[in-house]
Amino acid sequence: MYDEEHQKTLCYSDSLIVRRQGRASLHIRSKLLSLIMKLLNSLQFLLTILSGCAVVASFEINLPFLTPQDFKNGIKLAARDLLVNGLKSIWQLNKYRGDVRGKALRRRQFDSNSNLRGVSRNARIGSQYKWRDGVVPYVLSRDYSASERAIIARAMQAYHEKTCIKFVARTHEPDYLYIKKEDGCFSDVGRTGGRQTVSLDDGCIYYRTIIHELMHAIGFWHEHERPDRDDFVDVIWYNIRAGAHSQFQKVSPSESNTFGERYDYRSIMHYDSKSFSKNGRDTMVAREPGMTSVMGKSDDFSPSDLRRLNALYNCHGRPNSRPVPPPSPIIRPLVRPPVIDDEDDDYDGAPFSIRPSPPRPPIRLNLKIPFLDLICTDMWKDCYKWAAMCRTSVLEVPMRFVCARTCGHC
Repeated sequence: MYDEEHQKTLCYSDSLIVRRQGRASLHIRSKLLSLIMKLLNSLQFLLTILSGCAVVASFEINLPFLTPQDFKNGIKLAARDLLVNGLKSIWQLNKYRGDVRGKALRRRQFDSNSNLRGVSRNARIGSQYKWRDGVVPYVLSRDYSASERAIIARAMQAYHEKTCIKFVARTHEPDYLYIKKEDGCFSDVGRTGGRQTVSLDDGCIYYRTIIHELMHAIGFWHEHERPDRDDFVDVIWYNIRAGAHSQFQKVSPSESNTFGERYDYRSIMHYDSKSFSKNGRDTMVAREPGMTSVMGKSDDFSPSDLRRLNALYNCHGRPNSRPVPPPSPIIRPLVRPPVIDDEDDDYDGAPFSIRPSPPRPPIRLNLKIPFLDLICTDMWKDCYKWAAMCRTSVLEVPMRFVCARTCGHC
């Protein structure tokens, strides 16, 4: 009897041990399986990231916005890369048409037909013509080469550094710039609503030209259109080509704002002295000695250009940029609303260059989605676990592609 009870006890103990060992073994196997699954999960995620890198590498040059690499390439450009030897004026590149087109041009034609030349040709400057908070959404045509994208990036970077204007990749904004190669160099003036074209065609991809056209898009007219123009410049009407006289009309004081800046012969928005000439002679002569040859030859923003830009958009504490020798009276170009003297307006594109500047850290773009509305979701269910990698220098671009929503690009 004792032996039987003892035997049962031993069997029961052995059974407990076996069950416990089984449970322990099952727990270990479960742990191992979980670890293996995590490793496989991570491996698969990394493979997805790598595939994202491949996609980005393949298409980044054709993305509809500038990438951090474009801005890095722009920083590396030397002055000689931006110099334009023998560059024609914009009005020549445009086949003797102006560089202000769109709604402004149609308004000018309407005013001309209504015998309102020079009077109330444009809407008054108002918040409706400004870009909200100085943020300008844009879409970039895929037709630009890597070197052209770098120059465009260099020009946009100048706005980012010297003003509070920010050019950002468009997501779903209804009002935006569409930068493309269309038919010469031209832009509308200010925010006109919907998609508005800024044409930077072959022959226009130069720093000074891009600065000029973007300044139109932000809300500025040409300097020689100021209401007080005749106090500083004499227009030689006889020398102007037939059909181009409208390019020299002035803006009504009620339609413009000079922000207290005096007339600026060195403004990036000034015509050159022979603009739209029919005989090679001056169409504008500065009243101040020595300034005729200065007009339309600026390579960059003048100090007054920057003061006016920063005043229009309430940019507080912004630098005035690299010093530029003042003309005599340092003056400021005039700002006008989107509906502008449109028909054709031009800025002289004389040879341009910029002084080399020390390398600066690359600008982080506010790119909200990688392929312009094509992808606005996470391609991987565990993106949230890798959120810390969204801003790393190595994985930022592929993470923007694979985990767009988690990384805040939607």
